[in-house]
Amino acid sequence: MKNIKELLKENLISISKNSKTIVIRGNPISPYKTKGIARIINNETSLSKTKKGEILILIDSTPLMVPYMVKANGYVGERGGFLCHLAIVSREFDKACVNGIINITKIIENGDLVEIDGIKGLIKVEKR
Repeated sequence: MKNIKELLKENLISISKNSKTIVIRGNPISPYKTKGIARIINNETSLSKTKKGEILILIDSTPLMVPYMVKANGYVGERGGFLCHLAIVSREFDKACVNGIINITKIIENGDLVEIDGIKGLIKVEKR
């Protein structure tokens, strides 16, 4: 639990005693809410394994990722603000998105249940 607190510093809102549920604040990007299973995107191979309905957890995005991003229910990003590529894509595809959460790709793991509130900028993570 201490490691999670150290990695998320100013973004962490709450963490359950058993470290199974974490609530994190980021930049609210799009006016949508969704949930799904997390898919960490850290290379081209992980991107090609994206399945419909997943939540993509990315450091940042590029135009080459867009064909895979369409399948996802939403996005959580480490970098960027309201006008970054990830933010623009999320609004264009009507997908929930929160970004600006440093170290999020080290906290969320493939298979975690992630709930995104793109209006409030909140991420709820249920560890599996």
